[in-house]
Amino acid sequence: MHHFTGMSQAEKLAITELIRHENLCAKKCSIYKEQVQDPQIKSALGQMQNIKQQHSNTLGSMLQQAGLSGGGTQTV
Repeated sequence: MHHFTGMSQAEKLAITELIRHENLCAKKCSIYKEQVQDPQIKSALGQMQNIKQQHSNTLGSMLQQAGLSGGGTQTV
């Protein structure tokens, strides 16, 4: 496991911004998934939502290891 205690403030802010972007993308996938009828598109959006949430969780873990909160990670 990596330790990220030597992270600069700019790196921490960048990761926090990436978390926001990943969460927004996951939320949009969730909304679009509820609106489409095609099962293949619905499935693809669900997979993308899961991937984006995993990315957000991973980035949040990096911030926690650096001694910060999870940066606003959330489950959609």
